Amino acid sequence: DATDDEVRKAYRRMAIEHHPDKVAALGDDIKAAATKKFQEINNAKERIQTIREFQVLVFLVHKDSVPFDVF
Repeated sequence: DATDDEVRKAYRRMAIEHHPDKVAALGDDIKAAATKKFQEINNAKERIQTIREFQVLVFLVHKDSVPFDVF
């Protein structure tokens, strides 16, 4: 139930915190773990964006026939 702005801020905070370049000098194992975490953060953001885009599309297509709040 976060707003788009809240999602964007949380993504940026987590992406900066877990960016693989921040730990590049600490070894390959740590960089690999950071890369995996960074990819998980990106995937989560993409899923949220896809869901929200779908909700908007459904609303626009069916705005006159939907008897309930789709959000």
